[in-house]
Amino acid sequence: WPYKADMHLFVQAPDEKLVSSAIVWLDAETSTAEFEPVGTHRLFRRKGLGTALAIHGMRCAAEAGARRMLVACVGDARVDTAASRMYRGLGFRELARD
Repeated sequence: WPYKADMHLFVQAPDEKLVSSAIVWLDAETSTAEFEPVGTHRLFRRKGLGTALAIHGMRCAAEAGARRMLVACVGDARVDTAASRMYRGLGFRELARD
């Protein structure tokens, strides 16, 4: 607990190599889910896999009872990263920075 194998998401390449993954952690008490960790192999970035994985993860979380999603996006606050652009494009907004 609270790990659930069905909330551990993967994307495989046609050659069956793991290229992207995320774990969705659900806090049923607050109806909040968090993506952590999230990653896509560098050779497979900017192909829409992270976006597809996030959309699938949000659907899984919603079906499990989540009403809000969180993700921590690492990086310098002054740099607009591909990851931060992807999350904003999915509707995430900045909540806090530390």
